[in-house]
Parts: sequence; C-alpha cells; structure tokens
Amino acid sequence: MVLYGSNYWNEIINFKALLRHGMIGTADLELFSFADDPRTAFKFLQEAIEIDAADQTPAFAQSRCRVTP
Repeated sequence: MVLYGSNYWNEIINFKALLRHGMIGTADLELFSFADDPRTAFKFLQEAIEIDAADQTPAFAQSRCRVTP
C-alpha cells in the first residue's frame, strides 16, 4: 500500500505505537510504502506489479484479508 504524504500519515496513524502495543507485527509495516512525490509513488506501484510472462497480464499481490460470503 502506498501512502502519499509521509508526514501526514505518520501524524494520523502512529505506526510505532501500534507495533509497540502488539496491534500490528513487524511484517505488517512492510505492507506500507511512503511517497512524498508522484514519481516515487508511481515507482512503488510499478515495482508492486509483476507481469506474468506467459500471458502478459499483471499479477497483483494477494490480500492477507479473508472475505467470506
């Protein structure tokens, strides 16, 4: 997930406190990338998309959330 505006998001959500209180794990922090300019945000998005060489379609990372009908 790309969060645009690192100063804003670090003020709104205290990621260090969430980690310290066991609300999230260290691996959860790796789900976030911070970008402060469009070029950096676009770079993160490009790096997150893997192209399947066989059919040239993008394969996005699977969500860790489970949705049950």
